[in-house]
Amino acid sequence: MAMPQESIWDVAAPGGRFWQWLPTPTTTSILWAALALGLCWLWWKNNSQNDRPRRTQGGRKSFMPGPRPLPIIGNLHQLGELPHRTLAELSKTHGPLMFLRLGSVPFVVASSSQAAKLVLQTHDKTFAGRPVHWTAPKIIMGPTMPSVLFHQPDAYWRLARQICVSDFFSNKRMHYFQGVRMREVSNLLVSILNVALEGSKPILLREVLQAGILNIIAIMSVGKPLQRFLTVGSGSCDVDIVRSIFETKASLGLFEIGDYIPWLAWLDLQGNRKRHRQVAKNARTVLQRIVDTRRIQHGSQGNPSPQDLLDILLKAAGDPNNKDIQFDDAAVRAILLDMFVAGTDTATMTIEWALAELLQTGINFKN
Repeated sequence: MAMPQESIWDVAAPGGRFWQWLPTPTTTSILWAALALGLCWLWWKNNSQNDRPRRTQGGRKSFMPGPRPLPIIGNLHQLGELPHRTLAELSKTHGPLMFLRLGSVPFVVASSSQAAKLVLQTHDKTFAGRPVHWTAPKIIMGPTMPSVLFHQPDAYWRLARQICVSDFFSNKRMHYFQGVRMREVSNLLVSILNVALEGSKPILLREVLQAGILNIIAIMSVGKPLQRFLTVGSGSCDVDIVRSIFETKASLGLFEIGDYIPWLAWLDLQGNRKRHRQVAKNARTVLQRIVDTRRIQHGSQGNPSPQDLLDILLKAAGDPNNKDIQFDDAAVRAILLDMFVAGTDTATMTIEWALAELLQTGINFKN
């Protein structure tokens, strides 16, 4: 009787005749060597696709200045707990334009006003887009990422920017909300004064500033101050939107190892994806309720003139001239979330640093 013919897999598979023939220590060594070679190949592949920017000096290729990266992790180990201070120190050694490799992702760091002008003004179109592989924005904003902050430059991105710059941040619209800003700033100063007069506890300036700025953004974006969000019943979506804003900010600020070493992304080593999906679900639910409520109000009131950002976005979504651009409810939600997430910390930190500089100036003047 003919013996069944062995396939290559029958011989080479774990437990097959080939592995049984080898001594156990040799088998283990081969497996470890294969794993090491595989990791080296993946590292080489990722780095060869995103090789360092090169320049020519005297006909010879040379690298942009920067600290030497390690295999696989690049310069990640050099960032430390305060990356902005680390980058400032490294720029003293390597110059105002410095190249880093964080994992397999190339970064060019501009550390002077002249270098920043080149990036943000002279070559702003080249640097306008953000990388599309970030994990948290993709999950929270959606796979198409209709956020102005993270979307790549295209027809939709230009329309969204035009709406924000021309129709919302214009001088006319700023003048329209001037009374709102003055009232909220007055309320902010009164709350700080009341706490100072009590003298029983320190003033957490950052929290106070965040509350005041969120009030202004909320009124300009969805027509309600933050106090209205916090004073309604616990079952209302208005309570959830405040929590969703801070959850979204926290998720977008998390470090994701898979963003910098892409071939490890599928492992989800830090286990953050479940959290991102829950944050995305909460934000999507509460913002959609606000959009639906405003759309019902528009239906009962006819076609009112835009009063806030939500009105402007809904008008753009219903404009027949934008039918070729996917400007739907997902875009409306993403842009609203942009305003809350991006507008809060930037203004808060700027005011906080300005006050710190004023205090330092006053102390130096007295001395």
